[in-house]
Amino acid sequence: PSERELKLQVIQIYNARLSERERRKTFLLERDLLDYRGNQARDAQRDPEERDLIQRMRLFARFHTPKEHTAFLETVLQAKRLRKEIAQLQRYRMMGFESLAECEMYEMDKRRREYHASAKRLSDQENEMNQVPEPALSAAQVEL
Repeated sequence: PSERELKLQVIQIYNARLSERERRKTFLLERDLLDYRGNQARDAQRDPEERDLIQRMRLFARFHTPKEHTAFLETVLQAKRLRKEIAQLQRYRMMGFESLAECEMYEMDKRRREYHASAKRLSDQENEMNQVPEPALSAAQVEL
């Protein structure tokens, strides 16, 4: 190839890289991905399961517009929440509960038991820390 064709190929490669850089920059700006702290704060408010699901779904962001991807995520998360709720209701049914009132009473009792158990553990730990260990007696003191 002539020197002119080589120079044109180099320019085409350079332009392709610039175009790709611009495309990636636009992608980040459209989806507000540069606001790392804000995104992290929003993610911190979600359940760990939801955060994991959102992380795995980021792969599909490049195939959607930002609005489409947000709507997609919301529907996937809603479906996951509904499946979780259905599983919880099925557990209640297997435990023999027949009404939502019984389920709510069970959950209140469960929370109360957990609260008292954790408070008891905490007070036991405080008691252990507050007890001063008695010094060990030496052999000479034992004989007296």
